[in-house]
Amino acid sequence: WRQRLDLCCIRTGDRHVHGAFASLWPGKASTTSIAPSISSRVNKSLKILPKIIPTNSSPMLDIDDQKLTQSLAILEYLDETRPERSLLPSTPLERARVRALAEIVTSDIQPVQNLRVLIAVAGDDKEKRIEWGKKWITSGFQALETELTRTAGKYSFGDSVTLADVCLVPQAYNARRFGVDMALF
Repeated sequence: WRQRLDLCCIRTGDRHVHGAFASLWPGKASTTSIAPSISSRVNKSLKILPKIIPTNSSPMLDIDDQKLTQSLAILEYLDETRPERSLLPSTPLERARVRALAEIVTSDIQPVQNLRVLIAVAGDDKEKRIEWGKKWITSGFQALETELTRTAGKYSFGDSVTLADVCLVPQAYNARRFGVDMALF
């Protein structure tokens, strides 16, 4: 575990993604079309995070002369403004189902393993932090697995990569980081 978060800035063309190195966003960014050839720069100081991201939350995308925060809002903005390969299906019901799968990851699983939550729950006890993260990732993946039995094809929802997959891939990485037995899923 890192003693502090590393601030990451990913630049590609007209886009800049700012966020905590340990957050899911860099993984989400590399999973989408935003970052086919990313060059990244890491600054090791949280002191500059509030200056770059006024909400002090991660990630933030600086694009089209705008600053956007929150992973799903950013991903949907990219999907709507750069629709070459949509991350959402065409019908309202299918879009709602994909969003629900993504929310299981981004609302139920990921937030409880943020460093600030882990510190609040376990302080400096690294073993307790890992135990906490592992418990909630496993619980969330069990819920997700139940939903995927109804929606999955080749990917989380049918046979095309969707918003749900973009959220799931980096969370699977985090699950391994916390020692979750991925053979269960």
